[in-house]
Parts: sequence; C-alpha cells; structure tokens
Amino acid sequence: NLGVNATAYAATASTGQPMVAIINKDAQPLPLDLPGYALSLMLFAPSLTSAHVSMNEPDTSREVSNVPPYTAMLLRSTRP
Repeated sequence: NLGVNATAYAATASTGQPMVAIINKDAQPLPLDLPGYALSLMLFAPSLTSAHVSMNEPDTSREVSNVPPYTAMLLRSTRP
C-alpha cells in the first residue's frame, strides 16, 4: 500500500485497443510501472477541489513513470 488516493479503470476502445484510465486524487505522485502503455491524454488541476483544470495531449507517444498529484491520465496500449 503506497497510501495514495487513486483509482484505475481498464477498457477496450471500439478499435479493440486496450486503454487504462488512472486518476490520482492525492497530493503526492503515484508511481506507475505499466510497460507497453503510452500517455494519450492528461487532465490536471492545482487541487482536488479546483474549478480550473487543464487538458493536455502529448506531441509524442511515451510511457510514464508516475501520475502527478490531482491528475487523470488516459493510457493506450502500444502493443499490436
């Protein structure tokens, strides 16, 4: 138990591609070890109760090693 308040969901896109959504509701980063998955979309805010949020789509496909505080990430499988 890392003591981080986070939730994860797995799904399959209509294309058949596996996807994982991870929501870090904590003030500390969540370490992540999910090889074969790349960042597709990131939604982040300065705090859990903030009304101001930002969304970011990365320019390049890359794996991530942690989910920052108050951040939701959508990851897609990079495997065929």
